[in-house]
Amino acid sequence: MGLALGQVLNLSGTMQWAVRQSAEAENNMTSIERLLEYTRLPQARRPWPTLPKFLSNACWSARGCCRRAAHVVHLSQSAQSLLTQLGHSLVW
Repeated sequence: MGLALGQVLNLSGTMQWAVRQSAEAENNMTSIERLLEYTRLPQARRPWPTLPKFLSNACWSARGCCRRAAHVVHLSQSAQSLLTQLGHSLVW
């Protein structure tokens, strides 16, 4: 009786492993299908023809940094300021 119970539990574990592996294989195949579909999509149009205004001025230089200060963030043009005196530095 004990041997039969041990074999049933072993078979159950093997079946669980097989189901898990088949699900993993299906997930991987779905990922590859999505990747192939995404490579066939037409390239999206850029939302702006050139660099945004805050990047187009001479802040990018050979020094390897860009600093901006005193930005104000609004939810809309008529709304009150959400963030004030916002600054950042990019160093590369």
